[in-house]
Amino acid sequence: MHNQEEMLAQIQEEGLLVRMVVHPGACPVCKQFTGKVYFPDEAPSLPIKGCMRGACRCRYGAFDPDGPSLEELLRLGIAAAKNGQKEEAQEYLFTLLRADWYHEQGWLWLSAVVDTDEERLECLQQVLVINPDNQAAQRGVELLQAKLNRGAESEGDAGEP
Repeated sequence: MHNQEEMLAQIQEEGLLVRMVVHPGACPVCKQFTGKVYFPDEAPSLPIKGCMRGACRCRYGAFDPDGPSLEELLRLGIAAAKNGQKEEAQEYLFTLLRADWYHEQGWLWLSAVVDTDEERLECLQQVLVINPDNQAAQRGVELLQAKLNRGAESEGDAGEP
C-alpha cells in the first residue's frame, strides 16, 4: 500500500476498522492517537495535523473488532513458530503487523519464520527502526550481513576464470 487513500479503501472493502498505529518515538500530538479506532471514512488524515516531527511516521492499521487481540495474534504466532508451523506463524504475525506496524516483538518473531536471509534481515532492521537498542536484532543483523556478504563474495569468486 503506497498511499493512505488506497490503504483506507482496502480496509473499508474488507469491512474492517482503522486503528491508528503511532511510532514509539512519536511527538506528544501523535501519541494522543495511539490505538484509537475509526471507521475508514472518519480516520484522520496522515500526517496527523499538528505533528511536531519533520516526518510523521504514524500509519493506519486494519482492526477487526471480532478478531483476536494483538496479544493473542502474537501468542498464536509464537506458538506456531515453536511448533515448526512456519506458514501459520507467518499468517498470524503478518496479521499482527498489518494492525500494528511498530510491534517490535511481532517483527522479531517474524524474522524467525520467513523464508530467506534477506527477509530475515529486513525484519530485524525493522526491529531496529522501532528500538535501536534491541540487542537480539543487532546481533542478528550483524550475523546475517556477514553471511550475506560471504555469499556474495563466493558468487563473485565462482564467476571468475
